[in-house]
Amino acid sequence: YVGSQSQALQSTFRALDAAGGSMIGFHWSDFPFLTEPINITPQHGLFVWGQANYRWLEGKGHDCRYILPCGAWILPDEKVSSSLRAQLEKFEFKLALFDTSHAYNICYSSESVSAFLLAALDLLEKNPKWGAVIKPKSGADYGALPQGALINSKIAALVKEGRLLITERLVSPVSVAQAADLSLCCGFGSVGVLAGAFGSRAIQWDPAGWTEHPLAKVKDQKVMFFSLDDLRAAALAASRGDRLIGDFSRWRLLTNHFDDRQAPQRVGRWIDDYMARAALGASAPDALRFAVDAYVERNKIDGDFFKKGEWWALP
Repeated sequence: YVGSQSQALQSTFRALDAAGGSMIGFHWSDFPFLTEPINITPQHGLFVWGQANYRWLEGKGHDCRYILPCGAWILPDEKVSSSLRAQLEKFEFKLALFDTSHAYNICYSSESVSAFLLAALDLLEKNPKWGAVIKPKSGADYGALPQGALINSKIAALVKEGRLLITERLVSPVSVAQAADLSLCCGFGSVGVLAGAFGSRAIQWDPAGWTEHPLAKVKDQKVMFFSLDDLRAAALAASRGDRLIGDFSRWRLLTNHFDDRQAPQRVGRWIDDYMARAALGASAPDALRFAVDAYVERNKIDGDFFKKGEWWALP
């Protein structure tokens, strides 16, 4: 699947290039590891959330002509967050629960997801003054997982009690995170770092063992945990007032370069510049270069952003 997808992307790039057009892409995920170059990136221009994404591209290799930071574009929706907060208002402590993709040939297994869900549901069962909202990655029926029938029955019981809400699959995870006091994430990846980038607290269980991740080596960090017992203990500490649990503030600029919510407007202005220049008769490369130069100047992107260095380099 990945191979055929990559071939299609490469073919599209070549066709656009031959026709005098430009392919523009957006970074879509945060990786806790350097991938092989099967995730090809042949775009003429690629917008990334921040330096963590930029250095991932540099580390794995790419064919991009321009890479620009735009900030995180997966944004919270305050209407969704407010609605969820209102439904959870009566609880003393509120959790957001996030599962993850799983398969036999990726870093997260169905056994990992099952263990995470059972641990999170156990926390809710043992703390009756807690409420939660769960944001499924693929669907709210977990019957195909190991112990899936047990997971489904626990979820049904908590939903019936009014202590657990289930969101639609396409709801922004950032909106869900902002409705809770703390997010619990299965796996170290996009959901947790995006939640943290927008000021929410999130803790992440790493079942894959990314012990060489730079963040794992920060002695006082309280966002990345390697056992479910430690994850549960962290959630309990947060419920008792430990505000450092899930605090991602030191690293939020790695994920959201401008530390704001203006990524769509920023890119929209770039597209306007490109189209206006092309309308004056400029070739695709010239229009692209003009729009990039204007973007760099307008957004005050200095050379420090483009320096090669350690992937996921910590401040």
